[in-house]
Amino acid sequence: MVLQARDPRSAFPQARRHALARRPDDPARGRYLLLQCMPPHNGLEPLIALVQAELQSRYAACTVDTAMRRDFMIDDAGERQGFVGRYDGIILFAGPAATSVHVTWKYGSALEQAGVAVAVSVPRSLAGVAEHEIAMRGARLRHAFAAVSPEPMYAQDLVDALLVTPSAQEQAESDYIPFTPSHYAASGTARDVVQCFEAQDMTDGLPIEIPTDEAVEAMLAGTHRPASDIVCPTVRPEGLPVTVEQVAINAVMAGAGPEHLPVILAAVALLGAIEMESMTRSVNSFAFTHLINGPLAKQLGIACGANALGRGNKANAVIGRAIGLVLRNGGWQRVGSSASPCQGSAAGITVVAENEAGSPWSPFHTTLGFEPADNVLSLFVGGFAIVGNYYYQGLVDVGRQMLEFENKMGSLLLLSAKRAGELARRGQSREAVIDTLHQHAAAPLGDIRKGGFYPLMKALIERDREEKTWPKAYLTLPDEAVVPLYPATGIKIAVVGDDIASVMQVWNSQLLANSSIDDWV
Repeated sequence: MVLQARDPRSAFPQARRHALARRPDDPARGRYLLLQCMPPHNGLEPLIALVQAELQSRYAACTVDTAMRRDFMIDDAGERQGFVGRYDGIILFAGPAATSVHVTWKYGSALEQAGVAVAVSVPRSLAGVAEHEIAMRGARLRHAFAAVSPEPMYAQDLVDALLVTPSAQEQAESDYIPFTPSHYAASGTARDVVQCFEAQDMTDGLPIEIPTDEAVEAMLAGTHRPASDIVCPTVRPEGLPVTVEQVAINAVMAGAGPEHLPVILAAVALLGAIEMESMTRSVNSFAFTHLINGPLAKQLGIACGANALGRGNKANAVIGRAIGLVLRNGGWQRVGSSASPCQGSAAGITVVAENEAGSPWSPFHTTLGFEPADNVLSLFVGGFAIVGNYYYQGLVDVGRQMLEFENKMGSLLLLSAKRAGELARRGQSREAVIDTLHQHAAAPLGDIRKGGFYPLMKALIERDREEKTWPKAYLTLPDEAVVPLYPATGIKIAVVGDDIASVMQVWNSQLLANSSIDDWV
């Protein structure tokens, strides 16, 4: 039987190959900037010193400055503009992460278009990411690959990349379309289709359901929204638009049913947040938790009690898998080209419902302003680490353990129904539990200032006019000042698990956003 399988991928928009900027007329007297594009202690400092020595040995009269980007996660047009006209050439040092290479590439391309000669140092292990940026975005930045222990030619190649006069080809400009999916990605027997999908990296390593026209149409019956509606205009990591129909194709592949589609659509609607760009590219071991509240969770059989976080429940599994496939095919999250997880995460994409019936408190989503009858998906991001199950230990122990998490943006405490009931019987409200954790996750400010995440924390505080993260006093207090290291609103609590055991676990995750599932039914 010949099957025709729909294409689950997003199209890349038209790109433009821009001409390289003019190189310095007198490189011997040039003004150069070596700009570090990732926090300290990522192996960039020795590379920068090597290149600085190479420039100064070639041109004794040149000026070489070194600096560090003030925010490594964004393009930062204001910072860039401060370099235009001030320097004849800038060498950008991308760090060992796909996020760093991607942001650095955007930053460097904008500098080139502003007339500044640029070269980029790229970790050799991320060569595929650089090639992807060139192929899919058109940015033809000159670059050199740096090994962990750079070869003698590395600094010479990088300086040459900055200064050699552009060729005629490098001066030619052109528009092109990197990729447009066909209506059908493959045809043939089921085995032929699966092999084709696997060869093009469109699967997650597990067997898929074939997304035929009939299967996709049946899936679309799960929502009132037109197939052409944009669910999210910027699905990360590549920031591409994804339609209801594309989500339906990926949902079929995941083994989901039409009844699951509204939850999947609600989740995909949140995949465009700019924070998701780094989290879907990064070297870190990110995991994403989707907490479902409302009566629909019970109707769909989304596990909330025994083994809620484990394997074996279809609704949890197929919804989570569909979200992952949309990231892969709609957002083009591909290891080695747009993503670089060093270890990855066993938690991956988790879908779980809150045990509202077993909770002594109001449902989690009501703390965010929703009504109990509303069906809501809450997206928690980060998921760097999980500790528990705290059978014998208490909240003070959990708070102290949270100090061991490197990223202090947020934590999610998951209480079994039994542990939550015990706390409530002792007069503890949800807010009181949060306050206990907040107060005991305290330490000298100097401890966090030593960490690699402090530059990001500092940038967030500086931009946060309403102090929704940390108080601005954290920038000026002495190192020995003992303060809560988590934002006051960064700690959340949900009841997950049954009443068999009095256990709890805490995830290094922060609430990013919420989405109404009812909007997609």
